[in-house]
Amino acid sequence: GSSIILSASPLDGLVRIRVQDKADGIPPQHRAHVFEAFRQVSRAKPQRGAGLGLAICKGVVEAHGGTIWIEQHRGPGTTIVFTLPAAD
Repeated sequence: GSSIILSASPLDGLVRIRVQDKADGIPPQHRAHVFEAFRQVSRAKPQRGAGLGLAICKGVVEAHGGTIWIEQHRGPGTTIVFTLPAAD
């Protein structure tokens, strides 16, 4: 139910892509584990999915020589950032 903001910028031979939402966000204590398969953050309302989305993203990004992480910021939402090598 949140809008998503996508941005991309060059960074020393890489492309940096940011995916930001304004939803509830991922609590800090769960951020270290969200890229593991079958991990979901417990919430009061029921969740859909199997907890594979970010694990798959991590595998694809790393298979292409990139890195992925959660960017720390204030305010609502979560920002996932990843880099990929820029095409020649």
